[in-house]
Amino acid sequence: MQRDQLEVAARKRNLRCPDEATLDAWSEATEELNLTAAEAIRKLEVFMLNRKLKESELSLRLLEDFKEHQRKQSSKNAHRLKTAGHAGPSWDSYSGAFQDKTNRQDSPFTPEAASKRSSLGSGRDTVLEAAASPQAELAHAGGPCQAVSTLNGHLQAAPCQVTEVPLPLAMLSTGPASGQTYMSDKISDKVAHIDDRISSFAAAWETEHPGIVCSPVSATAQEPGWFIGRICCDSEGRLNDSSILLEGNIAVSGGQRTHLDLSRLPSYRVFPGQVVAIYGMNPSGGCIIALELHSSLPSLPPPSLRTPDTEGEAMDIDVQHNQGPAALVAACGPFMGRDSLTAGHLQRVLQDCRQQTPHLLVLMGPFLDEEHPQIGSGKLDEHFEAVFEQEIMRPVCIFASTSPGTTVVMIPSTRDVHHHPVFPTPPLDPAETLAGPSIPSQAAAPLPYNVIMLPNPAVFRIGETVVGAMTTDAMKHLASQEVFRNAPGQPVDRMACLASHLLGQRNFYPLFPPPLGIMLDSSLAEHLRLPCNVTVDADENFEQIPL
Repeated sequence: MQRDQLEVAARKRNLRCPDEATLDAWSEATEELNLTAAEAIRKLEVFMLNRKLKESELSLRLLEDFKEHQRKQSSKNAHRLKTAGHAGPSWDSYSGAFQDKTNRQDSPFTPEAASKRSSLGSGRDTVLEAAASPQAELAHAGGPCQAVSTLNGHLQAAPCQVTEVPLPLAMLSTGPASGQTYMSDKISDKVAHIDDRISSFAAAWETEHPGIVCSPVSATAQEPGWFIGRICCDSEGRLNDSSILLEGNIAVSGGQRTHLDLSRLPSYRVFPGQVVAIYGMNPSGGCIIALELHSSLPSLPPPSLRTPDTEGEAMDIDVQHNQGPAALVAACGPFMGRDSLTAGHLQRVLQDCRQQTPHLLVLMGPFLDEEHPQIGSGKLDEHFEAVFEQEIMRPVCIFASTSPGTTVVMIPSTRDVHHHPVFPTPPLDPAETLAGPSIPSQAAAPLPYNVIMLPNPAVFRIGETVVGAMTTDAMKHLASQEVFRNAPGQPVDRMACLASHLLGQRNFYPLFPPPLGIMLDSSLAEHLRLPCNVTVDADENFEQIPL
């Protein structure tokens, strides 16, 4: 069978075999290398392309070279997986997180591990093979539930005091209301969203820098002056350093655009939709030559420590609870394995939280993922609402009832098939979500008092800690669209730079236009604003742990 499949696969790639003995040798080699016929021919093509070989037949000499190459690649992969550690969180390896919070020796984010990874090469075939086998990486990750990165690791985590009364939670941002209409935004809504961001940025910038007067982006300026506008591309393609336009707001610039020349800047980071303040010249009125570029507004003031509804009571509770640090656990979906609709990963998170008793547990969707094989295939014989109630809500409510000192926050995702596919996303509504035709009437009973449904995105305060949460991967989208230049000799933490875009723009999703698949409704875009800074204090300890 392997021999016949190999012959067919080779013939499709215009590769012939000179004789039966050679074909048998190739067949035995693919079995020895644990490759299917299709995989062997695909890897052979990559091997020939990399070495610029123009072979037209499966010769024995080519076989020996190919086998030697595959053995070297396997050895490199094994060494890479052993030294690089865990490539990302895996719920399948979750068992008792937070058990080893101080061991950073095996972290793939330490300088030692980074230097090891950089010495392993970056061949395309190697990367594809390693990425295609996450289970293999887990086998060499050095054990589950070890900290892979730590912020302020030099500080010792102080013990947390958890009482029977949860810490008060105050919502600092607004979100779409349950039942609010969407998918009805017009071009005028998109224009209003863009113009409002530019105007808000300009107002904040001029307030912070009194005396500055911004000129229209198309105004001729022989002397340096200030221009404020939105970064956009001059075509439908991807942004690059020669296709950057600056679009002004309607009030000052009439919505006009002009080219932006950044060649004189030693460093910059721009992306479509970013609102910037430019100090430069516009000699002809058709191209602004930038001398300075500012993309971040000043920090917003901290939020009030009082809850708007019950100020006095909230302050008393804060003082009562402020006897130590707050413990927070955040878990991101999907919570179901690919071969089952049982939320085993969620059960493990809840089981660990029963032992750790954190003050706050943040559960972020997708809870019922549209990309799950059984859901995406359309073969599910149950209502989505029934699966969500049985596998997600019931365990969460049981946990909340037995852990009164822990506040559980649930934030939906646009990938949740049982919820509204719009961004920003309204909070989960139990009365609406659990109203399917197959749900018993008692399932829609009131939630425990310590289970709170929040929109996506959301900013809230728990005790004195301000938390911002969003299930849309804005940083990934920014990374794919950002154009940047780094100053020579200055190391840059790109993840920190991407995160700073959200804070500097005071917006959870400053990228515009969004990529395909992001159901951004411009009529709801006001809910993407950051009402205050989400900061990490220098005396707080955070760890990232593979689950």
